[in-house]
Amino acid sequence: MSTGTWQVNSSSNKLIIFMGATNPLENLNDDWIIVEKTNSVIKLKDDSTTHLEELHFMVQ
Repeated sequence: MSTGTWQVNSSSNKLIIFMGATNPLENLNDDWIIVEKTNSVIKLKDDSTTHLEELHFMVQ
């Protein structure tokens, strides 16, 4: 089990995730641009232009 923190920056429309230094969750540590947010979906995109990374969370 791992713990972490998250914070929403409303002015820049970003979700900031910190999951510590434990692999593989440390790869989530980043500022993510909120692309879409509904009651059942959250879509995030890395704010870096050097590589394309996306996270999609869906309620099933």
